[in-house]
Amino acid sequence: MQKREWAQCSDPKRMMNELWRLRSGLLRLNDHQLRTGEIISDRRFFLFVLTAGERLWTEEGSDILRPAIELAWKQAEHMVPGEEVAQQREDLQKIIDEAFATANRHLARLANVLALLFTEPDHAAKTMVFPHPYYDTRDKQPVRLLSQTELNACCRLMREIFGNPFRPIVIDPSWLTFDVRMIAAGAYEDRAFNRLPILADALQDAGCENEDILSHLRGDGPHVRGCWVLDLILGKS
Repeated sequence: MQKREWAQCSDPKRMMNELWRLRSGLLRLNDHQLRTGEIISDRRFFLFVLTAGERLWTEEGSDILRPAIELAWKQAEHMVPGEEVAQQREDLQKIIDEAFATANRHLARLANVLALLFTEPDHAAKTMVFPHPYYDTRDKQPVRLLSQTELNACCRLMREIFGNPFRPIVIDPSWLTFDVRMIAAGAYEDRAFNRLPILADALQDAGCENEDILSHLRGDGPHVRGCWVLDLILGKS
């Protein structure tokens, strides 16, 4: 896949496979691979899963997963001690076992994705896009966690979080004025993505003429925690 194909792709499975392919090639330590390694980080897979599955984590009956979801958001920001993660995985395994015992396979699938997220976030992300490995006992077909509408939205979400890994962009430090940093930090912490056009104006005032950056900030989005431009400004990988 080339940079233009990534920008226009409407197949979330193909895009996820490309992320996997790039991630597995990080042994080549040239500049492009190093930059790609920052783009395709565990944190970004965490944010993709949590955002793509927003409906799943809030639907009726999922309150039991709330502690795991809250911990996963913290883990995405590298704030969680290892023992807390280990305890949460034990709790999730109990939920999975009890869900299977009561034939609540949907809850088991959701808990399994969250358990996987803490150990293999790239696998958890792939599970969100591809049919789930647990089969429905009635028709023996793989079960999709996301609706078709949600799957379609995953293409834009991947471009929001991972940017364009085939066209890595490096930000010029001279653009990072006090105003730019302040607006970016506030938008990130408050999830106030309506401020992104203002951030674009501040960047342009600081000398940024990169159309990929400016058009992304001024575009309709969706914009979420993990926006690749905000991460660039804030130094997050």
